Amino acid sequence: MRKVVVAPGGVLDSLHRLATGLAIAHGWEPAQAATWVLTGVTPLVGLIRVTEGRETIRNTWWMAWSERITLDVHAAATPDEVAEAYRGARLRHDLARTGRRVRSQSIPHLVLARFVARRKGTWEEKRLAWNTWIAEQTEYEDLKRYDFTNTFRRDAALACKRVLYRGYYAGRGAATEVAADAGR
Repeated sequence: MRKVVVAPGGVLDSLHRLATGLAIAHGWEPAQAATWVLTGVTPLVGLIRVTEGRETIRNTWWMAWSERITLDVHAAATPDEVAEAYRGARLRHDLARTGRRVRSQSIPHLVLARFVARRKGTWEEKRLAWNTWIAEQTEYEDLKRYDFTNTFRRDAALACKRVLYRGYYAGRGAATEVAADAGR
């Protein structure tokens, strides 16, 4: 995207304001609205519009967990089209951020991260509570029982990091250089 500084109140400023208003009113991109104003060619609006963004958190610091992919979907779009649009957006997002395709976390890892995030106490207390909980629950399968606190702490911390900083932890136990750069 290129940007050109224009004088306030000038013709280009008026075009910019008009294009922005039309884009909001009709669901177009501002460039499509400006093209319509200048040429009269009505923009083709797709069934699915994908927006990728990130929020700045804590004193304008970027955090990986604040990233969002937003789909604006027309009711005529099929579920397969929506799924394909999301897959494509997520792949583009991951490649732009980490330089590689990022795998999704398994259900047991996500359950472990949620369990640990909701509990207070020492790692030993959390491990004992986890082992008790997995024996009683019936919703999830293949949840691992932990006999040692260090193993539980390692797996739980890594699961939390993978959820919060998706794509930056490849299972080597330490953050990649990309994660270090993103946290600054």
